[in-house]
Amino acid sequence: MVKGFLEIVLLYRDVILRTSITEMRQRYAGSALGSIWIIIYPSLFLSIYLFIYLVVFRIRFPGFSSFEYVAYVFSGLVPYLVIMEATTRSAVILRENMHLVKNVMVPIEVIPVRLVTVSLLAQAPSFFIMLIIAILSTGPSFKLVLLPLAIFMAAIFILGAVLFVSSLGAILNDVSHIVGLLMTALMFLSPIAFMASMLPEHLQYVIYINPISY
Repeated sequence: MVKGFLEIVLLYRDVILRTSITEMRQRYAGSALGSIWIIIYPSLFLSIYLFIYLVVFRIRFPGFSSFEYVAYVFSGLVPYLVIMEATTRSAVILRENMHLVKNVMVPIEVIPVRLVTVSLLAQAPSFFIMLIIAILSTGPSFKLVLLPLAIFMAAIFILGAVLFVSSLGAILNDVSHIVGLLMTALMFLSPIAFMASMLPEHLQYVIYINPISY
């Protein structure tokens, strides 16, 4: 089954890439700022997140400067935005593309893969900004060579979540509402702006059973 899925993805890789790039171009078509929103959206999201934790809750990490804290938050927030967009949209992705499924223009497996690809491409500029902030914060590290592997493994995890949610979403309309609430809750239950050690010991299990934490 896995072999068949991989064969379909490889066979239609050009279609997946071209349609993903086309969707990215159409996403902000007609807006005044156009593709600049790719930078504005995560920046605003980060600013709001930092305001809540730095100003309202006054969270501080021992031994961390404010800039290092920003790097920490940004490095958690950017991957989370990928997961949130892909998983949330996956609840309705098959129904939205039912015309493709019924007409058998492309195999149904291509649709979730395209969704994950678009979600990754949408956050690519933010990822490079995050990388620059991290290097300025702590300096270059040999661990950067492992970054492509980490991204690949994360993409596989996201694809698995998308396949699961999209299959449920094709059957139940309620899934989109449930997933939206769940992803909002997981944003605050993931160690994006705090460390697991900052929680009371009897509550730290909440972090470790949350797969997004990793």
